[in-house]
Amino acid sequence: MIADFKAAAKNSEPLKISHEIQLSCCAYLFREATNGEEAGLEIRSLVKIKTPQANFHRYPARDNQHFRQLFSVIRAYLDDLGSGRFVFRPSWGCASCEFCHGPCRSWSGS
Repeated sequence: MIADFKAAAKNSEPLKISHEIQLSCCAYLFREATNGEEAGLEIRSLVKIKTPQANFHRYPARDNQHFRQLFSVIRAYLDDLGSGRFVFRPSWGCASCEFCHGPCRSWSGS
């Protein structure tokens, strides 16, 4: 079982699509490292409310469609880089990016 630990401000089901790329990346790396298949994936959330709760959300093992989607996103990103295009893709990683206060802030969509 591949588990990802998160903190949440409210008690709700995680938006599945917002974790698709991350879960598929973890599953792919696990398979490459172990030559095995994950039993499933889980998002474990510590809900920071008055009485904290731990929530567990399970997802099945990744299938070929998940990996096709993952690699199409990676291919599109690499194609953009290769052609000098910058496509704004904000995420949690922006906080540690060297371009956070430069090109990203000034990007206007063209």
